[in-house]
Amino acid sequence: MTIDEAATHLGIETLKPDQRQMITAALAGEHCLGIFPTSYGKSAVFQIPAMMGSGTTIVFSPLISLMDDQVQSLKARGIQGVRAIHSRIKDPEVQKSILQELQTGQIKLLYCAPERIQHTRQNLLDHLDGVTIDHIVIDEVHCWANWQETFRPEYARIREMITRCHP
Repeated sequence: MTIDEAATHLGIETLKPDQRQMITAALAGEHCLGIFPTSYGKSAVFQIPAMMGSGTTIVFSPLISLMDDQVQSLKARGIQGVRAIHSRIKDPEVQKSILQELQTGQIKLLYCAPERIQHTRQNLLDHLDGVTIDHIVIDEVHCWANWQETFRPEYARIREMITRCHP
């Protein structure tokens, strides 16, 4: 699958030059920082590499409704292996099922609340052994950048997860 084929699958007719540059860099294994205005299409920047990669992309987001909207939108386009795990998923069996899918390589794109890194039950760190993580994305990072530890202290744990996945 090419970048343009993946974009078409997402319903994108033409990628903006900044989007294409970041997608190409991510696919080359480079670390990327994208600062785009609202409605610019930043989701495509991580969704396309996730679709094209062989492993899993984990997207940390503080916004549950955004995660759920993204998952529903991608599934409606026929994209498989997209899940979200956050505090609105109360059923421990559903949480367990999602983490088992992660461990068995069935998830290409996992939207995750940062609290899941060290959640007391069904935490993400305990389920990463053997999982190929292609990309780790921090979406809506401006929330953390503005308020830091007073916003969601769990964001500071993402570094631990990155270290564990890519020592």
